[in-house]
Amino acid sequence: MSTSNNTISISELRQDATNLINLAVSQQNPLIVMQRSKPKVVVVDYQYFRALEEAIMDITDNQEAEKAKLEPTESFDKYFEKRFGGKTE
Repeated sequence: MSTSNNTISISELRQDATNLINLAVSQQNPLIVMQRSKPKVVVVDYQYFRALEEAIMDITDNQEAEKAKLEPTESFDKYFEKRFGGKTE
């Protein structure tokens, strides 16, 4: 394994999967699995993966909220009239 950048080959992963997975977890550092000299997959601790997913969702939600702020707004009465063809009481 190349320890400087935490890359391993698929062959290395096949030969020592348990230890390499434990290494990724204990070091809190992703292992990049290479196939034919190209990155193929990354092995990370599950909690780290979940944190990445949550961060992406937070960023996406924030971007959507910023877009929504720029959308034109209308009063409820106008919306109701357009939507249902009548006025609110």
